[in-house]
Amino acid sequence: MTPTNDWNGEQREFERIPQNVKLTLAHLDNTADDGQPDKALTKDISENGVCILSDIRYKVGTLFRVEISLEGWQLFLRTVLKREQDSEIKPLAAIGKVVWSQKLPGSEYIQTGVQFKQFDTEDFTAFKKYLHIIRESIREKGSSSFIQLAPGK
Repeated sequence: MTPTNDWNGEQREFERIPQNVKLTLAHLDNTADDGQPDKALTKDISENGVCILSDIRYKVGTLFRVEISLEGWQLFLRTVLKREQDSEIKPLAAIGKVVWSQKLPGSEYIQTGVQFKQFDTEDFTAFKKYLHIIRESIREKGSSSFIQLAPGK
């Protein structure tokens, strides 16, 4: 794939999309102090990975099971998901690896780059379709702040 200019003017394989949603990071090496997944927010996301914001500085190379509460991606799954009494949406899950981590200037937060290493094939296909629709919507509307996907869109 030909590199493209990102929204921030950076050259990347895939454009990052600004998205602020919740995610959890479960350490695959069981190094978390309490064994519970860490909670964080996304800053932006692409097919290759996610930039997260948290109060924890992660060591480069750390592996996680990443679960992102990204509403709308599951509309592109071939398998119909059944909601049990309007339960929470199915999170997008992947195995990710920390590739960089640095303090966010002027903030107490740390931003961390997590590269996606492994996805369920059907989930990844649906995720790519979701990102394509979001990018098109951003180009049309100029912002991703309140983009909502509805069934049939």
